[in-house]
Amino acid sequence: MKLRRILKIILLICSFVVTGIMVVAVYSLLVNNNTPLNFGMYVNMLICITGILSITYHFKTFKFYKKEKHNKILKDTSLWVSNIIYALLLIYISSRISYSFYKMNKGDTIDSEFYIMYLFCFFVFLLGIFLIIEERWLYKSIKNSETQSHLNGIDNIKGHLDDDL
Repeated sequence: MKLRRILKIILLICSFVVTGIMVVAVYSLLVNNNTPLNFGMYVNMLICITGILSITYHFKTFKFYKKEKHNKILKDTSLWVSNIIYALLLIYISSRISYSFYKMNKGDTIDSEFYIMYLFCFFVFLLGIFLIIEERWLYKSIKNSETQSHLNGIDNIKGHLDDDL
């Protein structure tokens, strides 16, 4: 459980950094460069919005990684969905940018700047993968906790008749 808490903190920090970079990029493109709205800008704005919701998701779900068990579940499905959408958008955008760099340098020698961009895209891709994995772990953990709570409730109703044997 401690490893998952550390992963949660790392994902929160990385999501904050990537979302911050995207917010600054979208702001500079829209305000400073007067870039027209197109599909790419809509995707970037969607990454910013879902990134902010993903950060909120991480703050609200951090309590589930404490040692004492919480029987409450996070009812706000918009946070769960936005975290998945954010992860999928990160995977999409990193794959698309990597492919664009590959097409630009096809047959040419690759400069060190492109290696840095490939490394950043790989980092963003891994962030998207780990966001999905972490959300799946948390969902399974909450479901197991609910199942155990229901079984304990049934045992309490039965009055632990099995223990008297």
